[in-house]
Amino acid sequence: MKLLLRSLVLALLALRVAPGFAGSLPLADFDCAGEALFAASFEDDAPCYAPDSSAGTGGDTTAGDHTGTVYVGSPLASRSYAYRIPAGYDPAKPAPLLVALHGSSSNVTAAATTLRNNWGLAVEADGVIVLTPHGTGRGGGWRDKDADAIAAAVAQIEASYPIDRRRRYLWGYSAGAHFGHSVVLDNPLPWAAYGVSAGALTQYACGVPGAPSCDTWLATASSTNRLPVSIMIGTQDPLYPYTSGDPARFETAGWASPELRYVEFSGGHTYYVLQLVDTWAFIGGYAQAR
Repeated sequence: MKLLLRSLVLALLALRVAPGFAGSLPLADFDCAGEALFAASFEDDAPCYAPDSSAGTGGDTTAGDHTGTVYVGSPLASRSYAYRIPAGYDPAKPAPLLVALHGSSSNVTAAATTLRNNWGLAVEADGVIVLTPHGTGRGGGWRDKDADAIAAAVAQIEASYPIDRRRRYLWGYSAGAHFGHSVVLDNPLPWAAYGVSAGALTQYACGVPGAPSCDTWLATASSTNRLPVSIMIGTQDPLYPYTSGDPARFETAGWASPELRYVEFSGGHTYYVLQLVDTWAFIGGYAQAR
């Protein structure tokens, strides 16, 4: 089953990903002269960054909490997700999109809702739309088939709202972090950057039967497109012995500071809203290069 994820060309690739993306750059580093939109004009007041709007319309623009449903698979099955429209949302401006993956839970609806609310607090001021899909794996976690449901939910949000497709981000907690590594690095082009908390590569992405070794898998991802990544782990987390080895694995494959960020904190298997703010300050500072 793990190999199925390797062969999935997620529907996100069909979401008008611009040709010639060469990875992600800090927003502060975008050069007006290097942006095609401004190649013939160098007015002092011209912006240096041009969003790639999905031009979505028809979604409920009321600020606050919303839910949605997509139909995926064969036979088609309904898949739910939660999302949040920030206060002060302006449909005339393409919004960044953050996809957050919950940890294992006996109540995935509650887990996704809590994550939506927590991330909503962290990114409200920056006008970010937060999307939290529901996992369908054992114990309320994630499985291979959830990758296409995540892609379908993103596609539906982008058809309903003008999303800046140069500023798509993913973050995962616990089981969502294990799975998030794989979702992003198996298909990095649609994302600008990503983060994980309380998760480890070896718990899903490259540590299950049939999967390549972590070094082999990361080397392949690195040659395709190295994305900025933030890793957080509590020093009392049972996963600490596994996660603490992940930075070296990324470095072996070619990642380096500042694109690779690793943070340890005094605590267990958890995360805090202030850590989400901190993570957003890092990943939200990147956008896809043209």
